[in-house]
Amino acid sequence: MALQSKNRYSAHEDMIREGLEMTKHSVKDGGWAELLSGKLAIQDPVLCAETAWALENTRSWLENLDETTRSSMVGGFIPYIYPVIRASYPNNPIHQLVSVQQQTKRQGQIFWINTVIGRSKGKAFRRGDRLFDASTGWSGKVGYTDETVVGENLGAGAAATAFAGSVSRAPVRRGQFTVRNGTAVFTDNMNGGLLDAAGAAAGAIDYATGAVSLAGTTANPVQAAPVEVDYRFDGEGNDNFGMIDMEFASAPVEATPRKVAMKYSIEAYTDAKNEFGLMLDQTLVTSCSQTLIADSCGEVVRDLWEMAGPPVETFDISGYDMSASGPTKRQIYTDILEPVVAASESIYQSTQKGEATWMIVDSKAAIALQFIGAPLFIANDDPFINKKQGLVNIGKFNGKWDVWRYIFLKDMPGAASGGNILMGWKGPDFWDSGYVWAPYQDLYMSEKELRYDFTARQGFMMRYAKRPILRECYVRVAINAA
Repeated sequence: MALQSKNRYSAHEDMIREGLEMTKHSVKDGGWAELLSGKLAIQDPVLCAETAWALENTRSWLENLDETTRSSMVGGFIPYIYPVIRASYPNNPIHQLVSVQQQTKRQGQIFWINTVIGRSKGKAFRRGDRLFDASTGWSGKVGYTDETVVGENLGAGAAATAFAGSVSRAPVRRGQFTVRNGTAVFTDNMNGGLLDAAGAAAGAIDYATGAVSLAGTTANPVQAAPVEVDYRFDGEGNDNFGMIDMEFASAPVEATPRKVAMKYSIEAYTDAKNEFGLMLDQTLVTSCSQTLIADSCGEVVRDLWEMAGPPVETFDISGYDMSASGPTKRQIYTDILEPVVAASESIYQSTQKGEATWMIVDSKAAIALQFIGAPLFIANDDPFINKKQGLVNIGKFNGKWDVWRYIFLKDMPGAASGGNILMGWKGPDFWDSGYVWAPYQDLYMSEKELRYDFTARQGFMMRYAKRPILRECYVRVAINAA
């Protein structure tokens, strides 16, 4: 199992390595240096490699078409497909919200990590149990890394028979040893002896080796019950301490298509070229790509909203004095920080991975943040921010949360009328998220169809897989209107 997990993880590393190798060679030599190096270089190596694979998957699709089919299906769009993918793939907002794991074929594997106990310690920590499960969160068990062992089972006692066993971790610290056998309890006398409740000798403990013996005398018979011990071992210079196995778990996924059709008139196409010198090919490809991305982002947001469930915190405006003599709207909305911080903390409490790293707001929540203004809310100064579709980055709140506006959040099931905030966590590594989005084909198209009414129609498609992993990574905050 561990070897399989390691091999699966190695497969992902190999994909990243191969993707980065593509950035070193020109397009004619099978690489993507013209689009992914120099001024166009992507600093994040994983994102750069995934972008290379997005381009490579499209090239593979095109090369599988014969010349006639490629001419009829793609035609004049070929020069624009790769630049559009280069521009759209690494800038897709999904990369900032969840784990993105690029696939190199239709059926692939996605990865996440479980933290598994590799060496047993007492009753609470059994080898193979998960300290952290990516599907259910942290176990809440503490004490695995200290010197204290509680409830270690040395075996079953047999009535009226002497018992001998040995602890798993030695040497043992003097005066820190207790044996339980059924209803009987024996304690360490700090001189290698075990005493019963009356203070009579009942057995022995070898501090150096951890060997334990119970005499099984008539006065202190061994009971037909498990023999369990609590003790502290000496951890100095001792290599017999806790061990964690990192399990790179995986699951199969299959990329499914998302499609959109494009329709335009031959007259408009020709007029734009002849009268304005505009080639609509790039505009049409870009428009369809943006539509597919906006729709896929909306699908991810919808999934995360459903995973979050009912709001964990509420910002209630109705309790404020809204008269002219009351606080200003900026003062009122500043108090939204308290439920937002509490919601962010709840993610850590549930997962012990981290607090929220981003928040998605609807228009009413976005208005509240803009009323607050600097220094608490720093707006994105992108001059073209209002020309972007779907999920749009509008700034940073409290210096720690990237804020994305999604105006359709208000239409989600259970949305509050006064405003809505969806918060989530995404860690620094590719698997650090409660949701995986696995793209395969970023953009490809059907054969162009010219109809008798002189309109052209063509379909565009992207393919990706997705998988929810841990719903506790996402929470909601509701705003109650005044």
